[in-house]
Amino acid sequence: MRSCAPSCQASWPGACAGASRGSNTAWAHPILFRRIEDAKRANPALKIIVVDPRRTDTCELADLHLAIQPGTDVMLFNGLLHIMLWSLVIFGMASALSGIMRASGSVLVPTLISIVCIVGVEVPVAWAVSHRIGLNGVWVAYPAAFVAMLILQTSYYRAVWRKKAIKRLV
Repeated sequence: MRSCAPSCQASWPGACAGASRGSNTAWAHPILFRRIEDAKRANPALKIIVVDPRRTDTCELADLHLAIQPGTDVMLFNGLLHIMLWSLVIFGMASALSGIMRASGSVLVPTLISIVCIVGVEVPVAWAVSHRIGLNGVWVAYPAAFVAMLILQTSYYRAVWRKKAIKRLV
């Protein structure tokens, strides 16, 4: 596997999480690794995830080391990509519907629906499902929240918004 330094190394101090795949960052990119260590010291809540079959120096800093079998990283990321791909289609539909309503001046309800779905669906589903099936449970929470968001946005659109008269757009 090849390793490469990320394009924006200055973003580590403000990050809430970071991941490394197949690279012993401590050895291959020592300056970047020092920045990550400094960011972790400055923000102990920063979560570092390392996906690598080897136990490297970088793993010592990690909060989570996914020691996958060699050659299975493609399967892991392919699975995550499929979850995100299809959930982002649903999210895009909910966002478009929400944008239509917000553009006409109805801002509060579509925004509250989005917040409720993140806090009331995504977080509890991630917590509950991750306790049953592990880390993949966190990824399942995204489509669950996005489906709830689409259902609620569509319900509000059909039941309330499209029956309202639009008085002024500009």
